Amino acid sequence: MNDAKAAVLAMDPDIFTPGPDNMFYGRFFRGGDKCQLYIRRMFAYAMVLAKAGTQQGLADALKVHHEMRLLDRGFAMGSHRIIPGLLIRLDGDQEVMTFVRGICAT
Repeated sequence: MNDAKAAVLAMDPDIFTPGPDNMFYGRFFRGGDKCQLYIRRMFAYAMVLAKAGTQQGLADALKVHHEMRLLDRGFAMGSHRIIPGLLIRLDGDQEVMTFVRGICAT
């Protein structure tokens, strides 16, 4: 995953990715295959973390899915559907409501 991330960050940015506080600002759409490879690896990593069943694993999986949402707004890999379940498993009921309201507003 780190090699794929480095390849994405080495690309020249474009204007389409939200930013500028996003470290991937401008790299997702131009990256094509490199970005898709990185997102697939992130998704697999997050799933392994979640399946570990520990609180730390769930928290780390949540962080990965939030990062994926910065890259592709989470829709390609379904992070917007996975994040609420992770929040519930982490006893973040109020955070689920806030997250869902934010998704519905966009």
